[in-house]
Amino acid sequence: MTSNGISAGACWFCRAAIPAARARAEFVIEPRTAAHGGPFRTLTCPSCRTLCGALRNRRGAWMFYPLEGSTEPTLIDRLVPRTSRARLALARDWWLRNAGNVERFRNMPAEPEPDATRAGPPPKPRPRKARRTTSQPQAPPVSGPRAVLGVAANASIADVKRAWRTAVKRWHPDRIPTKDPVVLLEAERRFQEMRTAYEELHALGIAHSC
Repeated sequence: MTSNGISAGACWFCRAAIPAARARAEFVIEPRTAAHGGPFRTLTCPSCRTLCGALRNRRGAWMFYPLEGSTEPTLIDRLVPRTSRARLALARDWWLRNAGNVERFRNMPAEPEPDATRAGPPPKPRPRKARRTTSQPQAPPVSGPRAVLGVAANASIADVKRAWRTAVKRWHPDRIPTKDPVVLLEAERRFQEMRTAYEELHALGIAHSC
């Protein structure tokens, strides 16, 4: 744990510990473009079901961080947040306190630095057992309507349905709590873009039961 309260290997929201073995087995690489914040690792906390960013440093330790709040939210994000306003505020506060610690965690050396003042010969290195390497399957790149809806190339019917419902709740013009014409125009554009993407997937039979 760092001086500012980051718990390595623990959920940022509920502070529940997430075992490294579970993190290695269950993290997902989001196949998004750099313009949309990816690709990056995500993991759902088994205790509170919060979707966290997953960061592993060169020592093999894991840190889980909020996906939102690293930058000042835009006007649209403040009016129509992706999550609740309370959780967005917690995420923003977390990043304001811990941004520097995240970078220090990311850049930790692979091995502890040797102590030059220690007397006596250096300890003999212990032989390491050969480890079996299990390659994580890389998610295929995503583009087209899947990228618009924010689902992976191998997304299930339930994933497509969930993404469409989320898009309707966030971008439908009737749900925008403002009369600002700029915000309404942007919401209309994004809603139409999401609907077109969903209809294309529906036509391909990917979401035929949604």
